[in-house]
Amino acid sequence: MAVEIIFFSLVFLVAVGLSILGYFTQNNIFLFLGCALLIGSGAILWGANGLIVSHYYDVDGVYQSNIVEMSNVGLSMFSLAIVSIGVLGVFSTAFSNMSSGSSRKSPYHY
Repeated sequence: MAVEIIFFSLVFLVAVGLSILGYFTQNNIFLFLGCALLIGSGAILWGANGLIVSHYYDVDGVYQSNIVEMSNVGLSMFSLAIVSIGVLGVFSTAFSNMSSGSSRKSPYHY
């Protein structure tokens, strides 16, 4: 069973938007929620075993789906990259001293 590309794209774009909003506003809630949705979108993609990219009617008139399965190396690496970006985003803020009213411009603390 594969997941529709529209649903995956919606979850992915909301996750990226919340992550960027969290980095720019330096608000941990938005950042953690965005990173959690990034991890979730990668898990959705991996767990659903692929993406349904389009639909068509075959010669017999049966409604079929074009599915890119997880056996595609690029799609599996993409889902693992999404999960790793989410995990690294959580770690980058967990070890920083970012707060909501901070005057610092960067969320990274070395």
